Amino acid sequence: MFSRITIAVGLLLIVISSCKKHEEEAGVYYIIPSGKHETKNPLTFRLQNRISVEVKFDQSAIYQTSSDENQADINKLFGFSDCGSHHQQNSARFGWRWYKNRLEILAYCYSNGSRIEPVLIDTVAINEVHQLTLEMIKDQYLFSCNNKTVKVPRICGFKGLRYFLFPYFGGDESAPHDIRIWMKELK
Repeated sequence: MFSRITIAVGLLLIVISSCKKHEEEAGVYYIIPSGKHETKNPLTFRLQNRISVEVKFDQSAIYQTSSDENQADINKLFGFSDCGSHHQQNSARFGWRWYKNRLEILAYCYSNGSRIEPVLIDTVAINEVHQLTLEMIKDQYLFSCNNKTVKVPRICGFKGLRYFLFPYFGGDESAPHDIRIWMKELK
């Protein structure tokens, strides 16, 4: 027969596991603080070659840089390092920017230490959920945003651990105000 302690521990475990699942279903708000470039995140490694994420930008995605020439700079959303190297050597990430009064989603990659010319994938609405998928196959990266896909060349067929890249604001300038981005990884 179960003791009251065993039943209490069992109920506590059910509550804890259901809370964790609820957090995962709810997604995560990433905040890039005013005057900073990045969010606070742990170093996370991944083995998979594909990641799908739902993302939603709010009004904080609308910004004006101090220097007009920096408005075209691309902020980073998420992605992976690649080829067993640093992300500024080889990587694939979704980029985003508020440019010409619209929110653009771009493919942003480094190959052998050189940045590949970013490719516009789509423009998206603020306060709406958008599905983004990044897939690494043998010789290319596939970036999909709301069923629009672009391909970018990939130089390696690396299949080891990669580190996950979280939201980052800028190039030259830091965030002019707090930037909030909601993301939920799809399983």
